Amino acid sequence: MVSRAAIRATAASFWSSAGGRHFFGLPIDLERAVVRTLPLAVHRISNLSTEVVSEFLRHLRVEEFETGTARDLRGCLVADVGVGLVLIEADDPTDEQRLTLAHEVAHFLLHYLIPRNRAIVALGTRITPMLDRTRAATKSELFSSALRAVPIAPYRHAMLRNASGTFGEAGVIEAEADEMALELLAPHDLVHTGTGDVAGIASRFGIPLNAAARLVTASDGSVTTIGVQALFGIR
Repeated sequence: MVSRAAIRATAASFWSSAGGRHFFGLPIDLERAVVRTLPLAVHRISNLSTEVVSEFLRHLRVEEFETGTARDLRGCLVADVGVGLVLIEADDPTDEQRLTLAHEVAHFLLHYLIPRNRAIVALGTRITPMLDRTRAATKSELFSSALRAVPIAPYRHAMLRNASGTFGEAGVIEAEADEMALELLAPHDLVHTGTGDVAGIASRFGIPLNAAARLVTASDGSVTTIGVQALFGIR
């Protein structure tokens, strides 16, 4: 599980690598920062769904992953061999697309690139072919990864949902991506909390009202949340 401090540090590190938030306007032009900073491409598709993603991957001759029951999507991340592709619902409003991109970027950093780089640093570049699934892990690598608490299992995007449509085991990483998405777009240190001005926050940072509601701090210091399922349930 990724701590709140680590999430904020990761978001800050991204903006530092991009050259600073001030170069990308307000509301932030996250896509411009992403494509110049990360090995990520962004592609928009109308009527995005799990079925459309599967067909898109077949067209690219990319190995498919399990998507479960067919459902609509706001966005999807496909990551492999150190690079990634973000698919976004093209017909969503601009603020929703910005939030979707931030959510998928958070997945790429927190749940793919950082763990991958950690494994390479800990176990050496010889582990790269195993991470890319061109060979199986050796017993020595499995032992070393366990000893150092460095996971080396291939990345799989958490597309599956329970029969009720909830996240199930994927809930933890979805909550982490949720929190980092907001930190990328509206950093804690820049949000004027305590005023209850949800509409003002949404307008200033270019995010949907329901996302801005999460950034409003109550008088007792607790953060108002509306639940991960409501905010990112179909991303």
